[in-house]
Amino acid sequence: MPIGELSALGAALTWALTGVLLTNINRKVHILAIGAVRALSASSFLLALLFAGGNWDELRHLDMETLARIVASVVITLGAGDTSFFIATKRIGVARAMPLSMIYPLFTCLLASLFLRERISLATGVGGGLILAGVYMLSLRWPVRLISPNRDDLLGVLAATAAAVFWSAGSVVLTPASHRISAVPAHFLRQTLTAIMFLSVMPKPAGFRQLEKLTFREWLQLIAGGLSGSGIGSILYFWGLRDAGATVTAVLMAASPLFSTPMSVVFLGERVNRRIIAGTLLIIAGVWCVILG
Repeated sequence: MPIGELSALGAALTWALTGVLLTNINRKVHILAIGAVRALSASSFLLALLFAGGNWDELRHLDMETLARIVASVVITLGAGDTSFFIATKRIGVARAMPLSMIYPLFTCLLASLFLRERISLATGVGGGLILAGVYMLSLRWPVRLISPNRDDLLGVLAATAAAVFWSAGSVVLTPASHRISAVPAHFLRQTLTAIMFLSVMPKPAGFRQLEKLTFREWLQLIAGGLSGSGIGSILYFWGLRDAGATVTAVLMAASPLFSTPMSVVFLGERVNRRIIAGTLLIIAGVWCVILG
């Protein structure tokens, strides 16, 4: 299997693991406080890797365009993208916001073809369609009930769509930087900037009080989530952008339910039904289309 595709799938696995680790904590602690701890954990881990690998020269000789792309990717992906998704979940709920935001591979394909000259193969297109169909099978509440749109619904749909656009734009902006700097120094910068951004906007002192209520086990889960998704996952995601391109990486990253669904069954006791099995099989078929294509 090509290293780029394998890296993208590895990133999807780590982000799925992070989601499972933080499922219960998300209900107790503000999302910005969680993001700050995750980013601090990841930046500390990446700093240790910098000391071990001796990549400091890359940071000292970093050109302004690469630095600008790294900073812009944080602002676009986390600042604009995650904020839009958070607004969408408040307006229309996670069950509707998640499937809508999962169309981001479609926007990534469009932006990557326009600005990065990436070619969209037939296999990638078919695989992406199968993966998105599988994600919808897993994410939507069934049976689907159509409701008359109101102001909150329209704003929620627009916010979820905006999140998909921002996430796609962040990936496209970061992709050229992946050829100019190694993954560890690049994501040390990204996670450090992320930690600063989250800490600056986190509600204080409420966010700190919520963190104080976490048990020792929950702290371990929170830190492990940071090391997994924001630390190891960010490196694998960067390698995916570098070797497979923004389009293929986005398509394979959308396959994270392939890993999160069995994890939820094993660790969270969630039940499996025919819809979940069908959605998982669609995602598997889509992944193989992309890889073999």
